[in-house]
Amino acid sequence: RAEGRYEDMAAIYGRTIAISEELLGPRHPVLMRYEWLLADSHWRLGRPREALTRLRRLEERLDRLENAALRGVILHEL
Repeated sequence: RAEGRYEDMAAIYGRTIAISEELLGPRHPVLMRYEWLLADSHWRLGRPREALTRLRRLEERLDRLENAALRGVILHEL
């Protein structure tokens, strides 16, 4: 059942973000990938508001990146 898998993945991505922020700091680029994946999971679960909240957090993280080249690489990878 796909819905259960997305629910599981949303929980995993949420925990991964929390742990990564604690270990790597809130500005680490790896967090952007997990924000995207969590937003996607929320969208697939029919939670557009939660998805939008995560996409806004992703946008904030991108805006804080100091290296424009790194920003391009991250956007390409998403």
